[in-house]
Amino acid sequence: MCTQNRPMISIIIPVFNAEAYLYRCLKSIQEQTNKNFEVIIIDDGSTDQSINICQEFTEKDNRFKVYQKENGGVSSARNMGLNHAIGDFIFFADADDWISPDFLNMTEEEQKYDIIQKSYAKEYSHRPAKYYSIHKAWSTHKKEEILRFFVSKRTSALWDKIISRRLIHNLFFNENIHIGEDFIFFISLIQIAQNYILSPIGCYHYNIHQGSSIQKIKTVPSKSITHYFSLMDKMEKVSKDHTLFINLIAQFNLIQLYQRKKYMDLREKEKLKKIFLSIKSKDLKYLNNKWKFKFLSKKYSFILFN
Repeated sequence: MCTQNRPMISIIIPVFNAEAYLYRCLKSIQEQTNKNFEVIIIDDGSTDQSINICQEFTEKDNRFKVYQKENGGVSSARNMGLNHAIGDFIFFADADDWISPDFLNMTEEEQKYDIIQKSYAKEYSHRPAKYYSIHKAWSTHKKEEILRFFVSKRTSALWDKIISRRLIHNLFFNENIHIGEDFIFFISLIQIAQNYILSPIGCYHYNIHQGSSIQKIKTVPSKSITHYFSLMDKMEKVSKDHTLFINLIAQFNLIQLYQRKKYMDLREKEKLKKIFLSIKSKDLKYLNNKWKFKFLSKKYSFILFN
């Protein structure tokens, strides 16, 4: 798949004050059984020892490259990485996570696909990891199947996927979005993807800790309510397919907001009620029966009792 002197995979890692986790992340990449990759580390204005850890790898392994910039957020860091990447595939890793030794392995068949999704595990500090394993390969070349899978069984993150550069092409992250930017970027990708495959090879280890931005928001109900309403507006702007947008907010955003209804003020409750009322059962063409029932039950409960 890759041409001569071009790495198969470009790994882009934004780094901001990640000294506690960074070495483990980079070491797990260095130990991959597929050696055909480059690592593009973007130090986004770190003030800790992150840059020293990066340089330890770049000095010993020429596949690792580090670029420094003023702090501008994860989206601007990833965009800088995309501008430097030359691989046929792109993999976005987070500096506080790590990957299994076979994560970058891809069969010849898998290399024909736009998006290759891998297994992942949520790693916790005080309880066992929770695995979301792919035991058997599954693939599709049908647009509606891709959208249906994304809506009903999706992970909104980029970190468990290897994506062909031809699909990304000249698409970049919105640098005004600092939380949920990967989800917004992926919505743009999924609408133009021609095929999609699940691979049973490899596992991404997603480290859940209180220092992450999304975990900070989830612990403050008022902030999470603002976040999910704001995320809907951003989703609508990038959703060329309005039905896809309706299904996505029904599957995720509205249920998240419903769970926080007791923390809402009157204006927020009225806004949520209006959105619930605007969505009909016939609009939910991409939701499987489980998610459709879950959404409709929340909808009618909210309308009746609020």
